[in-house]
Amino acid sequence: MRTLYIQIMFARCCLPTIGIILSYGMIVSGIVGCEAKGTSLKERESLHEIDHDLPPYWPSSMNDAATKIEARLQRLRADSLKDEEKAKLFVELTDLIEWTPEVAADTRLKESHWIPIYEASEAIRKQLPLNEVSFKQVYQPLEGLIQLLRKSDSFELATRGSK
Repeated sequence: MRTLYIQIMFARCCLPTIGIILSYGMIVSGIVGCEAKGTSLKERESLHEIDHDLPPYWPSSMNDAATKIEARLQRLRADSLKDEEKAKLFVELTDLIEWTPEVAADTRLKESHWIPIYEASEAIRKQLPLNEVSFKQVYQPLEGLIQLLRKSDSFELATRGSK
């Protein structure tokens, strides 16, 4: 009985303290471990930059995302592409579609303007992975997403200019 009492008292007193210490250690190591190279938290534009090395085609704005999606669409429509080039473009296009809600969320865009971007991206994303057949099926929705991104970018710029 005494052993059980000691175990209960240990669990009540020591385990919460150990848990707090371990949690604090994980938080500290997480902050240090996630530090992006050469930038402070204040210098970062996106929370995405804290956890990831950004690929060279990461969009800097909604308009940039629209331009990059459009450029890949045009290149994919070319008949002279090799299979390797097509595969790379499909991967990049898929990434861009998946990133658009995050890029939009990192702006001052109102939620009412962000939701349609998210919904359009999700609708297209559900049809992924892209291949030559499904690419033709999502061409019009992608054009719609491009227009939505450009329109929303102008809203965001207007909002940024008024503050």
